[in-house]
Amino acid sequence: MSYILVLTLVYIIIVIYIQRKDSLTGLYGRVYGRKRINKMAKSGDISLIALDIDAFKDINTVYGFAAADKLLKSFSQRLKGWSDKGVISREGNDDFFIAIPHTISIHAIENLVSILQNPYLIDGSEISIKVHVGVSNHETMIIKSAKLALDEARATKGNKIIVYTDDLQKTTERRIQIQTEIQNALKNEEFELVYQPQFEVSRNKIIGFEALLRWNNKNLGVVPPNEFIPAAERIGFIINIDRWVVDQVCKQAEEWAAHELKLSMNISMQQFQDREFINYLLETVNSYNINPGLIGIEVTETSFMGDVQAATWALQKIKSAGIEVSIDDFGTGYSSLSYLHSLHVDMIKIDKSFVDAIPMKPQGVVIISTIIQLAHNMGVEIIAEGVETEAQQQLLEGLGCYYMQGYLFSKPISKEHVETLLETRGSQ
Repeated sequence: MSYILVLTLVYIIIVIYIQRKDSLTGLYGRVYGRKRINKMAKSGDISLIALDIDAFKDINTVYGFAAADKLLKSFSQRLKGWSDKGVISREGNDDFFIAIPHTISIHAIENLVSILQNPYLIDGSEISIKVHVGVSNHETMIIKSAKLALDEARATKGNKIIVYTDDLQKTTERRIQIQTEIQNALKNEEFELVYQPQFEVSRNKIIGFEALLRWNNKNLGVVPPNEFIPAAERIGFIINIDRWVVDQVCKQAEEWAAHELKLSMNISMQQFQDREFINYLLETVNSYNINPGLIGIEVTETSFMGDVQAATWALQKIKSAGIEVSIDDFGTGYSSLSYLHSLHVDMIKIDKSFVDAIPMKPQGVVIISTIIQLAHNMGVEIIAEGVETEAQQQLLEGLGCYYMQGYLFSKPISKEHVETLLETRGSQ
């Protein structure tokens, strides 16, 4: 055999290997991996697990590309250690497939997630990750259905496991349609603010209003906030929406200035930790003829987690401008009490999920009582949201919560209805 022929054969073998194997991880590559998966699907039962690493770009940014590559290698080794049967392939940058020649249980997948999410020691740094997982047992469109399930898991954030069902196709199509339509919502003037009164119940006095965003689209109809807000966050359009809300609330506060009622608005976690947005907020408030003390910002507990430095800076800037800050949905974010004590917020809002427990669940009442006592000890105002029954009102008052909002008192109402209400009740 000639030297040239040997070199040619070696070259062919190398090319075939490269086509089959991913050079970084040693797993099957995308093309060959899909070929093997489709062959398995034709031969019998199969479970296809699609995975990716949450916020992998951040790992590249913080630790560098070399460390990120080492993490991918370690991640791949854990995949191979978990399953020595079937096909494991690298689909893309941080996307992977595991094809198992039988139906797999959720318990087994949870075990895999636990293994993958154990911290990685890379170049002396301990790196923690979360994974998204999509699972499919679909016979004829195994890869497409697993990818759809993974997309849905990504949309829900965190370490969510989603199993493909026929309904998931419709859910995905609606999510994509919402993401498409919302990008024109501001231009088409489809957003509206409604206002829910907040009461000092012992005096039946309105102390302010919470501005709530509503969206009515010509193709989708009325889309609830729990659908369109996450969609806007995913595509980065929440920036535009939050700025619009800030401008509208300040404009409305100026119109209602004579009533001296606080208007509060909800700000997303992304925006609360964005210095450019905080500066925009302060500049907008200053551009209107309003008392900053009549503007309130509501943020969730999770806004103070993650980038603590950015959140602390934002809080200090907002409060130094005279704007009040409330923690919304308090009790659902698992923040430490010592950490909360250092934030110096103005008000805590008891989440509706705890109020709903009154009076049927004693444990919920204990939690509410603890939150109220915590607020009193910190010198912070406390308000309960989602109050719908007199029994809830009476128990909350008995525990020391005197500010409330909810359907028992008023549903969110339009600007025109607010003005009629203020005229009827006087300037209170």
